[in-house]
Amino acid sequence: MAGLITAVPYLMTDNRPYSQISFNKATFTTTYTRSFNKVDTYFSYVGGLIGTIIGLIFILNLYTQKAYEISIAHKLFKYDDKD
Repeated sequence: MAGLITAVPYLMTDNRPYSQISFNKATFTTTYTRSFNKVDTYFSYVGGLIGTIIGLIFILNLYTQKAYEISIAHKLFKYDDKD
């Protein structure tokens, strides 16, 4: 067996080992790879997110104003198509 290390027993009783220690080597390996971003990368992510949120708020604000104007116009000016 490759990679097997057996220690010599310290105490023999009746020609049998009293204790025996074995260390076996694993047949597979695990590799961990870690990477860290720089601070400016985090700032660019946060800036992009905040820019997107501000853009959506701006667009939704314009949409809300137009929808409010149309709602007011429909309430003030009632069109009767029966004439």
